[in-house]
Amino acid sequence: MTPTEIAEHPIFRGKWYHKLELAPGLVTSGAGFDNLVVTRKLLDGVNVAGQNCLDIGAMDGLTSYLLERRGAARPVAYDRNCRPSNLISNGDRFRFAREALGSKVEYLWDMPLKDVWSASAAIGLRTYDVVVFAGVLYHMFDPLSGLAVVRNLVRNGGILIVETGATLDASASMHANVAGRFYPADDYWLPSVRTLEYWMRFLHLEPLDGAFLHHRVVDGLPVIRVAVACRAVESFRATPEDTWMHRQDEGLFNADFQECLNWEEVKSDRPPVPYTHSGGHIAYHPGTNVMDLFTTLTSNPALQAAAHPELSQLMLADR
Repeated sequence: MTPTEIAEHPIFRGKWYHKLELAPGLVTSGAGFDNLVVTRKLLDGVNVAGQNCLDIGAMDGLTSYLLERRGAARPVAYDRNCRPSNLISNGDRFRFAREALGSKVEYLWDMPLKDVWSASAAIGLRTYDVVVFAGVLYHMFDPLSGLAVVRNLVRNGGILIVETGATLDASASMHANVAGRFYPADDYWLPSVRTLEYWMRFLHLEPLDGAFLHHRVVDGLPVIRVAVACRAVESFRATPEDTWMHRQDEGLFNADFQECLNWEEVKSDRPPVPYTHSGGHIAYHPGTNVMDLFTTLTSNPALQAAAHPELSQLMLADR
C-alpha cells in the first residue's frame, strides 16, 4: 500500500482509537491515552524477542505492532470490540493498519475473552510467554473472573502486564462506578491497588514491578492508571498470616478455578521470561519476598510516570 493510497483511503481519514503512523507523516486521528505510558514503561523491562506474545484489548493494534517490532516470535492481537463506528469497525481499522505497515500480527476478534483459549489452540498456541492486558479490567462485569481467564493464557514463567484504572488507597476494596462517577462509559469497577495486588497473588501471579499516573480525586479517592508486571508462578503468593489464601492447599477454591482456568495447562518447562525492573525501591510485605504494591508505589517517586505524548502513539521509529 503506497502512502497516497493510505492517505486517500476512507478508513485512514475516519475516526481511530490510537495514533498510528502508517507511513512517513501519515498519523491516524486517534487520541493519546495516558495509560499507554505506564504500559510501555513496564513493557520496556521485557525482552519480547523470540517470545509468543498476546495483546488483549488491542483495538486498532498499537501495542500489538510494538510487540512485533521488538521481535516477538508470534505476536497475536485480540479484541472482542468490533462495533461499527461510522460504518467502519475496529476490526476494519486493525486490518487496514496491518496491511499499511506490512505487519504479520495475527488477529483474534469477534469472540468473548473466554474463547481466546480455543482460538489460540486453533493457531497452534495455547499459552503465551508474554501477555499485555491493558485498559480492559475495569470494563468487566466480573474483574476477578476476567483476570483468572487471562491467567490461563500465560504459561508458568511468563510475564503478564496488567494495566487498569484503580484507586490509590490502602483499603482492600472495590469501588463501583455508580452514575459514572469515575469514568463515563462502560466501566463498572475500580479496584484499590491493594485489592489488585491481592487478586494477582491469589491467581499465582507474582508482582515484580509497577508504575502509575495520577488522574484525579473522586469522592476523596485518588483515581490512577496503574500498570503491574507479574510473573506467572506455580503457586499462590500468600503472606504468612493469610490463612484464607493458604486454604488453596486444601483445595478450597478448586471448583471456582475450574470455571476460569486449568493449572495443568499453564505448566511449562520453558525458562522464565527475563524481566528488568524499571528502577527504584521495592517494598515487601513483612517477613516475605512478596512485593507490597501499595507501599512500593506510594513511597517511590520514581514509579510515578510523567505524561509523555510520544509514548501514547506508535511512530515508525518505535522499537
